[in-house]
Parts: sequence; structure tokens; C-alpha cells
Amino acid sequence: MFLAGSLVCFLVLCSTSSSAAGDLTVDLQQILSEHAQTYNVSFSLGFYPATGDPIAVAASPRGGSLSERNPRHEAPWLISNRSLFPMGSVTKTYTAVGVMRLVEAGKVRLDNPIAEYVDPMLKTMIGKTLEEFFTDQRIKNATVRHFLSMRSGCDDYNDTTMLRWTLEHPTDDFTPADYISNWTKTLRCAPGSCGYYSSVGFDLLGVLLAAQNGFESWLDYDQLSALPQSVLNALPLKNCTTFPLLGKCSTHPGVVPQWCPDPVTYKWVNLQDYSCLNGWTMGNIAAAPLDVAAFYFYLLSGHEPRMLSHASLVAMTTWTNLSFGWGVGVPYGLGLMDMGANGSFLVKDVVGLDDAHVDLVGHGGEDWGSAALMTGYSTQLDAGVSLAMDSVMGKNSSAVNQLDQSRAYGRAFCAVWSALLKARGLPTPDCAAAFPPRGTCICPHGYPYLQNAPLSWAAGSGKTPTCDEVFTEIQDDLGVKTCANMTTWLEQRSMFEPSRDACCSGYSEARFQCICDAGQHFNGTNTIAWNKSSKQNECAETLEFLWAHANLTSCDSLRQLLQKDTLLRSTQVSCCSESS
Repeated sequence: MFLAGSLVCFLVLCSTSSSAAGDLTVDLQQILSEHAQTYNVSFSLGFYPATGDPIAVAASPRGGSLSERNPRHEAPWLISNRSLFPMGSVTKTYTAVGVMRLVEAGKVRLDNPIAEYVDPMLKTMIGKTLEEFFTDQRIKNATVRHFLSMRSGCDDYNDTTMLRWTLEHPTDDFTPADYISNWTKTLRCAPGSCGYYSSVGFDLLGVLLAAQNGFESWLDYDQLSALPQSVLNALPLKNCTTFPLLGKCSTHPGVVPQWCPDPVTYKWVNLQDYSCLNGWTMGNIAAAPLDVAAFYFYLLSGHEPRMLSHASLVAMTTWTNLSFGWGVGVPYGLGLMDMGANGSFLVKDVVGLDDAHVDLVGHGGEDWGSAALMTGYSTQLDAGVSLAMDSVMGKNSSAVNQLDQSRAYGRAFCAVWSALLKARGLPTPDCAAAFPPRGTCICPHGYPYLQNAPLSWAAGSGKTPTCDEVFTEIQDDLGVKTCANMTTWLEQRSMFEPSRDACCSGYSEARFQCICDAGQHFNGTNTIAWNKSSKQNECAETLEFLWAHANLTSCDSLRQLLQKDTLLRSTQVSCCSESS
């Protein structure tokens, strides 16, 4: 049995023999260092090309003591290019390769029901066969291929519920038997008729791997055995691909801290002090990115040593789109994603561009406290690429735009990808245009959009969010897909004009200018004397409130209302100043 992390990871092949590779290494190191500093996170990159030397670079935030950067760090942790990053669903490709090698050995048939391969071990693990466990008898028609291609019709676990369980049980492991036992017992659709992403289905494939490799317990299966010895020998790092089993991540040498915001307290939690099992064959890999880049290179490039036959690779790269649930529209094969296909939302969502010239085939992965979202093989570069980060988002609490912290990985990857393409003389993405502001359409011509301005109507008990933070949440989380549709959404809730006042430079001043006499200028941020409220007592906010609640249609009608209530003069004193 392979004991994950029991050996020390070390470098076999370095990456500085050629001048070109050396220059690229320097560029990539600078990119990671700058982004590590900007976002207060650590990055590690692996680049494994067909020609030239492999490149492995890593960076941690520096400058100031560690306690100043993040008071919840207990000790300094500066990563190296050999540090092991949990990469979540990147594991699924390794699991798929293990299954395909059993197919090539004649031990498993892709189009046979999976039950015939898993039932004996499943009976030991959960006390029931697959058909006995499911109340939906269509499960008996679900094949091995269905599970590998996310077309079994099976549901998935609830990610929020599992994160909460993990944080509440720091000394416990949620095993594959637990995941399967808590599986929804009905199907989302008939097997083969829809694409629905199910990580738990890959734990069932893990049961298949353990059983068909002759083991009595899932704990005895060595996940590295999925790789041929020739590929293991070719990997540039040794002992740098691990699959942790039971126990905390801190008990597995070399695994980096992983930083997760607690969804209840909003404090940062170091998941190094929690289980590292991460669902087993659905997501437990912890590896150095260079090793992962090399894995995808040997799997998909056609270069020796080959991992699988041509027929197996054709099967793995026969795409059908996920049809609902997570990742709608993503082309999925057998444990592989076509991440750059047809402007895939993966690229747009992660990198922030419709066209970033990304052609990766592989599998993204993310744990609750780490990410390796863009990982795979690039045909145009003829290279494997993997970028890992030790958090799910940036941790720079002093940044003006906190929304940008959620884009830390995407911005770093775009810069890395651009450097790799530039080194080959290929077209590069416009990373400066990534993640364009989300609310520009609400502002009339001539009134610039203020994406970082505070939007008071969205304030809760904490910090007032910025315009772009609010509009991004509306578009991403509330199903309002475009800025134009968001305008209608805001109008229906009487929030459109207040949003313009806050987010469009000069708009409130122009809108309420008629309150002032000739030669005066309206100042929307001044405090209005007659409004004694401790909140929303600025001139523009107060007048907007009156406008909305009195159903006014023009500035002139607002002026008449103030005059009628003998408030016009007081308003002018507070809100109008002599034009310079």
C-alpha cells in the first residue's frame, strides 16, 4: 500500500539549461511573485513541454511579518516548487486512467453495468448492493462509461453541507462509504440521457478500481498504480504526487496549508488541520504542479512513454456537454474536460475573458482551501500546464476592491498563459481587459462608471459593498445574466436611480441641479441639515428617497415639493455651493 507523503518529494530534472528557458523562468517567477504579493496567497506553476526544459516556479507573499500578513498563520510557510497542493477534481483524470487501464487489460468493459464490478465490495462497505441501495431501479442500467462521462444520472453531494460538516468535525474523515451512504437514492435522469456532474460517482469508480485490482478494502488501493511504471519513471519529480487517505493534512509531509473562509464566521480557516481525504478518488490528489503537468503531457501528447492506447484516448476525448447542474455546456469526456472549447464558460469564469486563447484539455480542480482550476495539456504549446494556489481566493484584506480577491487565480493564470504563448510567438490574451466592470451600462453617456464607489442601498451590518461587488453578485448569483437585464431588475425594485446616483460620476449632481439657484453647484455628498437620520443623510440619498416615495418624475417637481414643505432654502444651504 502506498503511504501518501511518507517519502520526501525531490527534484530530478532542473530547468535552466537554455537561455530561452531561463528567460521564461525569470518572467514566470516574477509574475507569480507579483500576484502572490498582491493577493497574499501562494502560487506554484508546472510547465512540461515537449521541447526545452521543464519549468517549476513558486512564490509566497513577502514583506512584513507573517502575523501582519495574516494573523491566523501560526508559523511561516514559504512554499517551494516541490510543495504538495491539494487539487481536488484533478484526481478524476487519474481515476479515469486507472479504469481505462483495466479496460485495456480486459478486466472491465466500458458499456457493462457498473454494478457487476462494485457490488461485492459495496455490500461490505455500506451493507447493500447498488440496486438495493437505490430506490430508482434505473440505476441497474448505469454503465462504467456513464459514470466516467458524468452521464449516470446520479446526483452529487451538497458542497455547502460538506464544508460545514468538515469544519465541525476537525478530527474526523468523511469516507467514500459515507459519501455513498448519503447519496440521493433517485436519479436526475435515465442513465445516458443527460450530463450531470457527480463527484460521488467517481468514488463508485474508486470502489471498482479497488475491487478489480484484487483488494478487500478501499484503503488498500494504491491510486498511483493507475500510472504505468514507465510514466512514473519519466515524471520530473519523485514522490511529489500523493493521494492522502485518512488523517489531517498536517500529518502528510509536504502538503501546504489551505485557506478557506468560514461561511458562518467569515474568518480564515487553515484546512491543514482538517481531513485530507477530500472524497478519495473524486478529489484527494495533493501534488507538485510540475508532476501534474507532466502527467497530462504523457497522457495526451502522443509522446513516449504513452499511458494509454490510441483507442482509449479517443474514448476519453469524445465529448458530450454537461446539460444541467454545475458546468452547463462544458464538453466532458471520460474524466477529462475540453476547457477551452467554444468560449467555454470555464475560461470566461476563471480567466475573465471570452477568448483567452486557452486550449487546455485536462481537468480543473478546487478544494475548499486550494485551487488548480486550469490544469491540462495544450496542443498549441505541446506542453502540460498546471497552476495551483493555496486558497480559494485572495486574502489581501487591505485591498480597495475586495471583489477582485475572488479573481486572484484567474488574473495569475492569464498572466502566466500570456507569457507562455508569447515565448512561442503565439497570439496572447489581453489580460488588462479581463473581468470588465459589470455595471457600466447603467450610466448615461458622459457619466463615467465608478466601480469601486460604495453602494449604500446594498449595505448590511458590515462594510458597504462597492458598485461592482453588488452588480457582480446580481449577475452571477441571482440569474440576471447581462448588464442590460440588470437595468430592468433594478428598475423593478426602485433601485435604478439610486444606483446611478452612487455609481455614475457626476450623475446625482446633474440630476438634482435644479434644486440650486443660478450660479450654484449641487453637492450630492454633503450632509443635509434637516435630515436627522444617522444613515442616508447625504443630499443625493435624501433627495432620492423623497423622489422615490413621492413618485416624482422630474427635478422641478422635487423642487416644488421642497418649497411646499418649506425645506427648499435649508436644502440649498446644505447642498448647494457657489460655482467656482
